[in-house]
Amino acid sequence: MEPLALFRSLAKNEELMDAMKVLGSYFLGGRSPLPLRLREMLILRTCANAGCEYEWGVHVSAFSKAADLSCSDIKSLTPGTTSAPRWSDAEQCALDACDELSTSTTLSENTREGLKGFYNEAEILTIITLVSWYRVISGLANSVCDSFEPWAARFPSLT
Repeated sequence: MEPLALFRSLAKNEELMDAMKVLGSYFLGGRSPLPLRLREMLILRTCANAGCEYEWGVHVSAFSKAADLSCSDIKSLTPGTTSAPRWSDAEQCALDACDELSTSTTLSENTREGLKGFYNEAEILTIITLVSWYRVISGLANSVCDSFEPWAARFPSLT
């Protein structure tokens, strides 16, 4: 398969691409303390909040099945929605933190305290960094990807 359009664009600055691979590999390579399902929920929600259909679609197509995300779950992770009947309290708390970081770039004390009820400090730091990282990825993809991957999902209609 041809490299992703995002990677083809980043390859124009190999040093930057090499630097970005380290953090990307941490999140996607199994070293992160977050479960796959939560990781993908947060990535999808961050991309949706940023209007990044390109990266959202890549992750839906590449990871949603392994992350046990149903069609209904995926639709709930599109722009304008956050709650779904299937979210656990811990997942909903992380999604709320994701939304807060997407609008203010800062977690309120209430949100941070809520996260502490479900996650340890390493997990909280990873949630914050993952959301922040995928805001960067979304900004890059929104700016340099002129087309979608032909195999990648697209935002569903919410009507």
